[in-house]
Amino acid sequence: MPMMATVAVLTAALALGVSACSSVENTAKPEREIRYERTMCFGPCPAFEFVAYATGRCELTVRNPGNEGPLAELSPGDYVGEIEDAPDRMAELEALALKLNYLELDATYDDPRVMDVAAKQTVLLGHRVTNRFGGPDLKELYAPLQSLIDGIDWVAVTSDAH
Repeated sequence: MPMMATVAVLTAALALGVSACSSVENTAKPEREIRYERTMCFGPCPAFEFVAYATGRCELTVRNPGNEGPLAELSPGDYVGEIEDAPDRMAELEALALKLNYLELDATYDDPRVMDVAAKQTVLLGHRVTNRFGGPDLKELYAPLQSLIDGIDWVAVTSDAH
């Protein structure tokens, strides 16, 4: 019977260990962020991906800078920048999103039969909306996002690998 007792003790220890691991909660909250992306079209429209974090750090990937506006001065590539008063600016954008019932919007507005239309993708308050065709008019949201991007002093990310 000592073998059975050993098996029982090991089984109990294993069960306790597994239950202890599963009861540990991940208390780290994901960092609050806002995202805005414009995809490519067949013309000169700007295409980029922008992310702003609550810390104020921002990242921008320019795929096509377009022909007009501050982005037109940038070359395709990766950039970093800072938002002054980031928590306040983010709170303003999130309040605007709530005013526009952003959380009630569908995740995707699209018609794959329609060609040469750039999509605008946003993530606010943890909700992603892809607005390519037939979606709501979100100019009231896109304009302050674009203004925020245009007001940042972008610094090119360089690679030391040659």
